[in-house]
Amino acid sequence: MQKYIVELTIQERDQIKDIVNAHRMAAHKRRHAQMLLKTDQGEHGPNWTDARVAEAFDVSAPSVGRLRQRLVERGLERALEHGNRGSYRAKVLDGEAEAPTSRWRAWLHVWPRQPCVTAESN
Repeated sequence: MQKYIVELTIQERDQIKDIVNAHRMAAHKRRHAQMLLKTDQGEHGPNWTDARVAEAFDVSAPSVGRLRQRLVERGLERALEHGNRGSYRAKVLDGEAEAPTSRWRAWLHVWPRQPCVTAESN
Protein backbone atom coordinates (compact mmCIF):
# COMPACT_ATOMS: atom_id res chain seq x y z
CA MET A 1 0.00 0.00 0.00
CA GLN A 2 1.27 3.46 -0.93
CA LYS A 3 2.09 5.81 1.88
CA TYR A 4 1.90 8.92 -0.34
CA ILE A 5 -1.22 9.02 -2.49
CA VAL A 6 -1.04 11.15 -5.64
CA GLU A 7 -4.42 12.53 -6.70
CA LEU A 8 -3.95 15.37 -9.15
CA THR A 9 -6.62 17.97 -9.74
CA ILE A 10 -7.65 18.81 -13.30
CA GLN A 11 -5.69 22.09 -13.03
CA GLU A 12 -2.56 20.24 -11.86
CA ARG A 13 -2.92 17.68 -14.67
CA ASP A 14 -3.23 20.51 -17.22
CA GLN A 15 -0.20 22.26 -15.75
CA ILE A 16 1.82 19.04 -15.89
CA LYS A 17 0.70 18.33 -19.46
CA ASP A 18 1.85 21.84 -20.46
CA ILE A 19 5.29 21.04 -19.01
CA VAL A 20 5.44 17.71 -20.86
CA ASN A 21 4.41 19.32 -24.17
CA ALA A 22 6.58 22.43 -23.83
CA HIS A 23 9.04 23.01 -26.66
CA ARG A 24 11.96 23.81 -24.34
CA MET A 25 12.00 22.25 -20.89
CA ALA A 26 14.66 20.77 -18.63
CA ALA A 27 14.85 17.01 -19.12
CA HIS A 28 14.54 16.16 -15.42
CA LYS A 29 11.47 18.37 -15.07
CA ARG A 30 9.77 16.82 -18.12
CA ARG A 31 10.61 13.32 -16.87
CA HIS A 32 9.25 14.00 -13.38
CA ALA A 33 6.09 15.47 -14.89
CA GLN A 34 5.57 12.36 -17.02
CA MET A 35 6.12 10.13 -14.01
CA LEU A 36 3.63 12.09 -11.92
CA LEU A 37 0.98 11.77 -14.62
CA LYS A 38 1.40 7.99 -14.54
CA THR A 39 1.29 7.76 -10.74
CA ASP A 40 -1.93 9.78 -10.49
CA GLN A 41 -4.49 7.77 -8.55
CA GLY A 42 -7.27 10.28 -9.07
CA GLU A 43 -10.36 9.94 -11.22
CA HIS A 44 -8.53 10.79 -14.47
CA GLY A 45 -5.21 9.10 -13.73
CA PRO A 46 -3.87 5.75 -14.94
CA ASN A 47 -2.86 4.71 -11.37
CA TRP A 48 0.36 2.93 -12.27
CA THR A 49 2.32 1.18 -9.52
CA ASP A 50 5.78 2.44 -8.56
CA ALA A 51 7.33 -0.69 -10.07
CA ARG A 52 5.57 -0.14 -13.40
CA VAL A 53 6.58 3.54 -13.51
CA ALA A 54 10.14 2.61 -12.56
CA GLU A 55 10.34 0.09 -15.37
CA ALA A 56 8.82 2.47 -17.93
CA PHE A 57 11.16 5.36 -17.06
CA ASP A 58 14.25 3.28 -16.24
CA VAL A 59 14.50 4.44 -12.61
CA SER A 60 14.26 2.62 -9.31
CA ALA A 61 10.96 2.12 -7.50
CA PRO A 62 12.24 4.06 -4.44
CA SER A 63 12.91 7.03 -6.77
CA VAL A 64 9.26 7.01 -7.78
CA GLY A 65 8.28 6.82 -4.10
CA ARG A 66 10.48 9.82 -3.28
CA LEU A 67 8.87 11.74 -6.15
CA ARG A 68 5.42 10.95 -4.72
CA GLN A 69 6.61 12.04 -1.29
CA ARG A 70 7.96 15.38 -2.60
CA LEU A 71 4.65 16.06 -4.35
CA VAL A 72 2.56 15.34 -1.26
CA GLU A 73 4.82 17.11 1.23
CA ARG A 74 6.20 20.04 -0.78
CA GLY A 75 3.84 20.63 -3.71
CA LEU A 76 4.01 20.39 -7.47
CA GLU A 77 6.75 22.94 -8.16
CA ARG A 78 9.16 21.37 -5.68
CA ALA A 79 8.34 17.87 -6.89
CA LEU A 80 9.43 18.77 -10.42
CA GLU A 81 12.84 19.99 -9.24
CA HIS A 82 15.88 17.81 -8.72
CA GLY A 83 15.32 15.53 -5.77
CA ASN A 84 18.32 15.79 -3.47
CA ARG A 85 19.23 19.49 -3.53
CA GLY A 86 20.51 21.07 -0.37
CA SER A 87 22.20 18.10 1.26
CA TYR A 88 25.77 18.85 0.33
CA ARG A 89 28.80 17.42 2.10
CA ALA A 90 30.49 19.56 4.70
CA LYS A 91 33.96 20.82 3.84
CA VAL A 92 36.77 18.61 5.05
CA LEU A 93 39.14 21.55 5.55
CA ASP A 94 38.35 24.89 7.12
CA GLY A 95 39.90 28.15 5.89
CA GLU A 96 42.92 27.92 8.18
CA ALA A 97 43.78 24.38 7.11
CA GLU A 98 43.07 25.09 3.44
CA ALA A 99 45.40 28.13 3.22
CA PRO A 100 48.69 26.16 2.98
CA THR A 101 47.28 23.92 0.26
CA SER A 102 46.05 26.96 -1.67
CA ARG A 103 49.51 28.55 -1.50
CA TRP A 104 51.07 25.27 -2.62
CA ARG A 105 48.66 25.02 -5.60
CA ALA A 106 49.38 28.65 -6.52
CA TRP A 107 53.12 27.95 -6.38
CA LEU A 108 52.74 24.90 -8.64
CA HIS A 109 50.74 26.99 -11.08
CA VAL A 110 53.48 29.68 -11.32
CA TRP A 111 56.54 27.47 -10.96
CA PRO A 112 56.84 25.96 -14.50
CA ARG A 113 56.47 29.38 -16.15
CA GLN A 114 59.56 30.93 -14.58
CA PRO A 115 62.46 31.04 -17.05
CA CYS A 116 65.60 29.17 -16.17
CA VAL A 117 68.64 31.37 -15.67
CA THR A 118 71.97 29.71 -16.28
CA ALA A 119 75.54 30.98 -16.35
CA GLU A 120 75.64 30.60 -20.15
CA SER A 121 72.68 32.94 -20.73
CA ASN A 122 74.45 35.89 -18.94
